[in-house]
Amino acid sequence: MKRMVVCALVVFSGASTGHADDKEAACLSSALNTHLAAKTKLFDAAGPIMSPDTQMKRRRLDEQYCMFVTECSLTDQTGDARRMVASALFSSCLKTTED
Repeated sequence: MKRMVVCALVVFSGASTGHADDKEAACLSSALNTHLAAKTKLFDAAGPIMSPDTQMKRRRLDEQYCMFVTECSLTDQTGDARRMVASALFSSCLKTTED
């Protein structure tokens, strides 16, 4: 039930879900390019088997990327609405980077 409420808030709060404006698209593109460059560098240095330390670094890169994506995607929400939308966006992003 809690997820349904959060999802409804995301949809009705004005958060962009499908068509990003040019500024948001540029922000998301920059975040993705930066993330992919950092992960490529990490994977190249790690070799075929990642140590636990390297796995933690990869996770931190994913978290950093999701913070950027969240900031790019927030529109004009304020206060509690902004925090709830940010939480939902960040969580969703982390789930997609784990795949």
